Amino acid sequence: MLAVFSSPSRYTQGKDATDSLGSEMRNLGLDGPALILAGNSATRLLAETWRRTFAEADIKFDVLPFGGECSLTEIERGKGAAREIH
Repeated sequence: MLAVFSSPSRYTQGKDATDSLGSEMRNLGLDGPALILAGNSATRLLAETWRRTFAEADIKFDVLPFGGECSLTEIERGKGAAREIH
């Protein structure tokens, strides 16, 4: 049986890694806008960090509240939201 593992050429993790999200995106040549799909807990814990890191990188962003289940309906909702901010 063939097993294949694909990964990005750059992967960042660690304590407070989200603080560097904006600059990491800029280093990859990405200038936004960014759409973050997040549940209530992540939004509560990270909203201020997102505001700061994206402001520092001059990247516009929006947060789409996660609907609670990965489904075709949720995927389509996310695609629609991405089209609206782009």
